[in-house]
Amino acid sequence: MKSISFFAWLLLLATGCSTSGVAIPLGAKTYPPTSADSVVILAEPPTRPFADVALVDGTAATDDYFTQERTQAAALKAMKEKAAQLGAHAIIITDKGSRPYGGPLWEKLQISGKAIRYTDDSE
Repeated sequence: MKSISFFAWLLLLATGCSTSGVAIPLGAKTYPPTSADSVVILAEPPTRPFADVALVDGTAATDDYFTQERTQAAALKAMKEKAAQLGAHAIIITDKGSRPYGGPLWEKLQISGKAIRYTDDSE
């Protein structure tokens, strides 16, 4: 019986741990994809003119990455990948939070933002 409960715990651990990115496009205009590596993270809106592309969200759990820094990097990477698929140049962070997850030492980190695309010619 113990092996079944241990197996169930391992299955829950394997399926419960995830990193995800979500994007909700804003407006009907579409853009060619950009590189996720080129998407810049911003704390406030830029002075350059821009258009809103999407609302984006990245979630990662510390049980996958073990440290806050690595978990945050994973959540940001997931956001950047989704934003890049929609042609964004940058993400303006709008919210960041965490909640307990799966055990007393683990938490899920969630970062939200707005993906934008610069509208001037200098990229």
